[in-house]
Amino acid sequence: MPKVDGVGNVAGSELVRKTTVLPGNSIDKAGKKDNSLPDDITQEILDSSNDTSVSTTPNIIPETIKLDPQVDRKLVEFKEMAETLVGLEQIAGLAEWDLETYMPSTASDTRAMQVKVVNTLSHKLLTSKKMENLLAYLSAEDIIIQLSDIDKMMVKKYKEDFEEAKKIPPRFVQEFSEITTKGYSVWEEAKETKDFSKFVPCLEKIVVLMRQQTEYKGYKGSPYNALLDDYEEGMTTEELDKVFATLKKELVPVIHAIADSGVEIKNDFLRKGFSHAKQMELSKELLEHIGFDLTTGRVDETVHPFCSGLGFNDTRIGTNIPKRDLWSTISSIVHEGGHGLYAQGIAPEIANTRLGDSPSMGIDESQSRLYETQVGMGLPFWIHYLPKLKEKFPKQLEGVEVEDFWKAINIVKPNLIRINSDEVTYQMHVIIRYEIERDLIEGKLEVKDIPKAWNQKMHEYLGIKPKNDAEGAFQDVHWSCGMFGYFPTYTLGNLYAAQIFNTARQEIPDLDITIAEGKVKVLTNWLREKIHKHGDMKTTKEILREVTGEDLNPQYFIDYVRTKYSKIYPGIK
Repeated sequence: MPKVDGVGNVAGSELVRKTTVLPGNSIDKAGKKDNSLPDDITQEILDSSNDTSVSTTPNIIPETIKLDPQVDRKLVEFKEMAETLVGLEQIAGLAEWDLETYMPSTASDTRAMQVKVVNTLSHKLLTSKKMENLLAYLSAEDIIIQLSDIDKMMVKKYKEDFEEAKKIPPRFVQEFSEITTKGYSVWEEAKETKDFSKFVPCLEKIVVLMRQQTEYKGYKGSPYNALLDDYEEGMTTEELDKVFATLKKELVPVIHAIADSGVEIKNDFLRKGFSHAKQMELSKELLEHIGFDLTTGRVDETVHPFCSGLGFNDTRIGTNIPKRDLWSTISSIVHEGGHGLYAQGIAPEIANTRLGDSPSMGIDESQSRLYETQVGMGLPFWIHYLPKLKEKFPKQLEGVEVEDFWKAINIVKPNLIRINSDEVTYQMHVIIRYEIERDLIEGKLEVKDIPKAWNQKMHEYLGIKPKNDAEGAFQDVHWSCGMFGYFPTYTLGNLYAAQIFNTARQEIPDLDITIAEGKVKVLTNWLREKIHKHGDMKTTKEILREVTGEDLNPQYFIDYVRTKYSKIYPGIK
């Protein structure tokens, strides 16, 4: 599973497979070119796929179907190449994990080079003539019907990856790599000045390339659909526009009602000094409480929280531990734990294959947000866990009752910064970014006009305005890296989570009581059976339909918000 960054910042290896189309898309602080490897080295990698001396245990379920010898031989060749691709992806992920944890800061340039070498090898192997021939043979109608369900899906997924990668000319890959590599540095430097105009020339070039990429990829309806599909397959602007219009219509009045309620909630007890060692201890205990297996996973301290699934029985979480923000520690670890549970729950038979991943960024985010908000910000969870927390921090939490704690972690107040926002106003942040980047790609908005559009939407949706560009259009790194189409997956994750949790309430008797008794693992086992174990064998839409009985319906999230926050802020209708 690619690295998933829980706080919403862009993680370096977050989309290793997605960027096989653009292999140089990782941030290279040295600003160097993504040079292709010599053909003879690439050929060694291709030839090594025929060498069975290293790995004698297949990672995919053994065939139970008697195949024609030629079909069987071709399938074995394909699986060996597929295993190499997965291995390369996992190596890149491991290198990125080390970058975030223990790597000396002086080694960043070397590490960027190493990751680009691995990604280049992956791209060459995926788009090789040998892979093309194998995919053509195995996907033929009379051949593919002979394969097992897993092998059919493997062929289907790699054929999609191959065709996608082949659409993009090598010269475009190089140009895109160079401009987005420089884009990060330009963004970083310009942000310090708080002057967006200094970033405009660079971002204009990136937007031109993004528009060009949509033409290479092809699309129906809006060109933005081609970019959105990279992160949330099958989602379109037509559907998003309807969903987001509903959210604006229903949530903006709620936000205004909360602002006018006059309710003041104290949360200063969450900002007292807390022992670093005890917070790390707490983080591991919380992970185990929700079902995360620390014998096949680990936790390390990092600047930005993230989760990396690096293969079967290897799931790694990075978490940040501020001294005076206990809730940040708790919410981050539970969020990343949700990602981690997804990775650990994928069936062993597919865990080390192309199918050993979630089908979209949105459904992956749904699991982290389900644990963080639906469970971790719910009253039942703290009925059980607050006494344990008070045992660990008796002085800081002296006199704090469970309802006080629950209200303190559910304060709603518009914030200029997306990653510091509550679960109600956060959705408006995502919608603002979506509307701006959609209009940029569709040619309805010029790059130089982004700050003006941003400030207008912030005032309209949240009733606040940035004092400078650093508080506004500068705050996210995504656009400097060419990650257009990513933002919507954050809100989609919240919507999926509410819809899935609603079904869990119906199918698990007395779920709130079960959680209040400390039995969160009952929910985890349900999610594992319904969602996690399938990996990428099913699409997000298929999962949602099979689990909840319907397509995406934002009303579940809206009802959740109204029901929950009307108990905290009287006056919400």
